Amino acid sequence: MSKRIVIVVFLLVCASLGFSQAEKYKETVPLQVLKLYHPDIVSGSRPKIITITRDMIQPLVKQPELGGDAYKFDFDIRDLSATEKNILLGWIRNGQKILLWGDVDIWKYAPLFSAIMEVKGKTDMEVLLSKHSVNNNVDRQKLVFKGKSNSYVYLKKYPIGTEIIAYVKEDVIAGRVPYEKGSIYFVGLGEYWDLGKDKDIWTLNFYQWMLGLEVPGPVKTLF
Repeated sequence: MSKRIVIVVFLLVCASLGFSQAEKYKETVPLQVLKLYHPDIVSGSRPKIITITRDMIQPLVKQPELGGDAYKFDFDIRDLSATEKNILLGWIRNGQKILLWGDVDIWKYAPLFSAIMEVKGKTDMEVLLSKHSVNNNVDRQKLVFKGKSNSYVYLKKYPIGTEIIAYVKEDVIAGRVPYEKGSIYFVGLGEYWDLGKDKDIWTLNFYQWMLGLEVPGPVKTLF
């Protein structure tokens, strides 16, 4: 198969995936609201999230720009040397966005940032939404953050300046932790997230906000 054919097939697959993503949102988000989001977010082509593996850390010294909107991790932090950890944290502090999406990622990678945040877990607690733009047009009763056994993962310790989107009492379930010039975006959702009817519009809001774009206002102000 020629390189040209491979490229064409790749583009067709990407277009198909984007179409499927957009069609999925149409099933759960009113069209009048959906059209207010950035088309790349609706299609699924953004945010561009790049996975950082251990063998990618050392090269960050000479090549810090990888072209991602945000980054996630795929390594065991116990395997990192002190040098690798310093390189990674320095890279993030210089302006990168890290996304910890889901309780598994938060439990696994939050210890990297133990100097500024501490993770705990709770059960049978009511999650509340703040007046943050990510919660625009969302019904709290139609979001399911809990995991097995009605458990939640949350931040018990976090620095001044943390943006709070969802919380349990004084503990944070979802938001953004500032890390010098960088940011750590986290969403403590569990296995039952897909059961929430408003999960798609909340996710669109989250991505729009994470990319620094304006989030559509409450529905009553849109029409």
